[in-house]
Amino acid sequence: MKTIRHLLLAAGILSSCSFAKAATHVVLPGQSLQAAINGAASGDTIVIPTAASFPENITITGKALRIRGAQAGNHDIEGNFVISAVPAGGKVTLRNLTVLGNLDANGSSLDLLRCKVTGETTLPSKLGSTGNEVQLIVDLVYQDG
Repeated sequence: MKTIRHLLLAAGILSSCSFAKAATHVVLPGQSLQAAINGAASGDTIVIPTAASFPENITITGKALRIRGAQAGNHDIEGNFVISAVPAGGKVTLRNLTVLGNLDANGSSLDLLRCKVTGETTLPSKLGSTGNEVQLIVDLVYQDG
């Protein structure tokens, strides 16, 4: 009987715990991508559903975020992009974005998926030894001719 009470008590405690869920933030043309980043919590996703340009420098500090555009080539960040102090075990994922400036992700884990960077790219300098990782997925363009 004690075992059943303890199991019921444990089940009640577990069911009353609230687990934080990651949120999704939508950024539309004319809105600030940096404002969405500032308002996001680590683990959140920021979605850019339509073609848009963001004439601003972008900084992500201390957050593991996912930022994705709906389609590669239609989402321009017209400035520099700096990623720093991403929590241990976390990473920043950028998908379908064009950075018309420099990308600095030194000291952070980064997934760069179907993105284009026109400036200099600084990636983690100590791959593996500090838990920093980089994953690059690219689309290859073949021109016949």
